[in-house]
Amino acid sequence: MDILIRNCNLISMSENRKKYEENMDIYIENGEITEISEDVTPSPGAYIIDAKNKICMPGLINTHAHLSMSIFRETLDGYSLQDWLKQKIWPMEDKLTPEDIYCASMMSCLEMISTGCTTANDQYFMAEDTIRAGIRRRS
Repeated sequence: MDILIRNCNLISMSENRKKYEENMDIYIENGEITEISEDVTPSPGAYIIDAKNKICMPGLINTHAHLSMSIFRETLDGYSLQDWLKQKIWPMEDKLTPEDIYCASMMSCLEMISTGCTTANDQYFMAEDTIRAGIRRRS
């Protein structure tokens, strides 16, 4: 399905564009951006997103992540870093299974997608289970 994002405020990293432009349309055909300009005419049946007063920008990149650790977030406040790691986190990590890593990574991937993060460089163990969570399968 073709998609038209209409009237967005565009932040661009392209050397061929201004860095910020208002009221721009972004046209996507077959999953690829084919046109960025004002007043794009969509094909019949295109899905139109009204982005007035919204910003469209390139996806964010998390350059150092521990995706599976999201399950430990806000569970153990009030410790120094070393006490937190030695007394709490490392003993819990020793009990993690590949399925735990997969599920926690999947949750983190969904959270990143919902906040505009499109790429992550994970630094955690059991990498194959994190990779399994992040792979997009095409039918």
